[in-house]
Amino acid sequence: MKVTAVVPVYNEEKTIKGALEVLKLSKDIDEIIVVDDGSTDKTPDIIKRLKTNKMEYIKLKRNIGKDNSLRNCAESINSDIVMLFDSDLIGLEEHHIKNMLNTLIEEKAGMVIGLRDKGNFLANLIMPYSP
Repeated sequence: MKVTAVVPVYNEEKTIKGALEVLKLSKDIDEIIVVDDGSTDKTPDIIKRLKTNKMEYIKLKRNIGKDNSLRNCAESINSDIVMLFDSDLIGLEEHHIKNMLNTLIEEKAGMVIGLRDKGNFLANLIMPYSP
């Protein structure tokens, strides 16, 4: 079963490294596609330094928006499971990826959305209804 992680980015020089390093180390992810929506900061340099054989880097010439940048790469994906990761994720760990994938693989769900812990009981209670 092939799993592809898609990471749309735009000017994420402060956070992209953490998210990509976890995705690169994950044994459950076969391919990582990073779609750069025309970043003007140091994001491209960071991505190029972190690039591995299982990572494809698509650099768009200008900012066309997250939805359009995702559409730009969607047709080339040939995987059983596609996971979308925001590039500004903080605290992503391999067990998060594993838990989401296990839910899909065991057919407990057709789609999984990971919501972050807001660090506040009330905010965490409301999050599933208004992320």
